[in-house]
Amino acid sequence: MGTIGITILAAALGLTAVAQAGEVASALEVATKTYRSKGYSPAGWEQMGRLANAADTRLVLPLKGGHSYQIVAVCERKCTDLDLQLFDAAGKEVDWDAQDDNFPIVATYAQATQDYTLRVAMSACGQTQCAFGVKAFVKN
Repeated sequence: MGTIGITILAAALGLTAVAQAGEVASALEVATKTYRSKGYSPAGWEQMGRLANAADTRLVLPLKGGHSYQIVAVCERKCTDLDLQLFDAAGKEVDWDAQDDNFPIVATYAQATQDYTLRVAMSACGQTQCAFGVKAFVKN
């Protein structure tokens, strides 16, 4: 493949990644509207990324004590199974969602202000990597 072919391929792959990120951002926006209607507000924490099939990542999630939270994840259409695990500062599992779906939700009532760890696991991705997004909501 010549230089022009490589440039076109790279541009196409870049546009695909942008489209996938847009898909995830749109899904998070729908989640935001849904949660607002249920008495929740965005907690000011949102992360987006990409994971290969069967890969996972851990994210630090600071939560304020005295509040109830719901953490929602979404992924693009090539992803059919995304899972979440939430751990408190001591490493104890607080909640998990390992259902066979691509929109896991975990919840907690934070007794004290602390950094939680959120494990995001890409359990089924139909391509090299799939885009995902995670957003925290706090009960009003």
